[in-house]
Amino acid sequence: SPFSRFDAASGADFRAREGSQTERAAGGAEEPQKRASGLAAGKGADHQDHEGQGGERREEAAMQYMKDQAELRSGVKSEDAHDVTHIYEKIGEPAFRELSVRFYDKVYDDEQWFKDIFKGKDKDSAIQNQCEFFMQRMGGPSLYTDRKGNHTLISRHKNWQVDPPAAERWLEHMKTSLNEVASIDDESRAQMLKFFTYTAHLLVASKEIMKKKQQEQPPEVLPSGKDIILTGP
Repeated sequence: SPFSRFDAASGADFRAREGSQTERAAGGAEEPQKRASGLAAGKGADHQDHEGQGGERREEAAMQYMKDQAELRSGVKSEDAHDVTHIYEKIGEPAFRELSVRFYDKVYDDEQWFKDIFKGKDKDSAIQNQCEFFMQRMGGPSLYTDRKGNHTLISRHKNWQVDPPAAERWLEHMKTSLNEVASIDDESRAQMLKFFTYTAHLLVASKEIMKKKQQEQPPEVLPSGKDIILTGP
């Protein structure tokens, strides 16, 4: 199963809790007062410890699943996708802004795929958000997090339809837009496309994790303080 790492982590967490319960049951030979006081003192800490360890394992398994699936579906290795921190210096802010303008011109005209997502939303704000995110990720100033905070890109997409067909449609518009910006050199264009392709499929994998484990974990796969798309692996 593609979710084997994630399921294994959940199973290990369950077994750890079962083992802890068995150990506590073995204390039945102790005198009642001592046993009661020991449980009262240690129950909360023991529960928090196992819950914390289980949460860490599930988070690590979820991140690994997303990275594995992104590499498999995009054909781009994670380290290659994230080799973009030099691009801002090469192409500059105007190229990023033109890219986002061209991209959202296409998106807002694409009523078949993106009408519901962007209905009633300000186009200029969408352009600004994307432009600043791309610039920051590719070596530019931290305008995006300074203005938007530390919410992850994954959590910001949690209410949107992010499936393989939508990802391919998004990439289609981005590829066309990249080719239209003359100030982006061929080498930078190829590297940016690797990042976009990998990231699109990473978001698809994150939605699969959310759907499978929505009853067992919070809606955000990752804590709000860490964004593996913005910061890299």
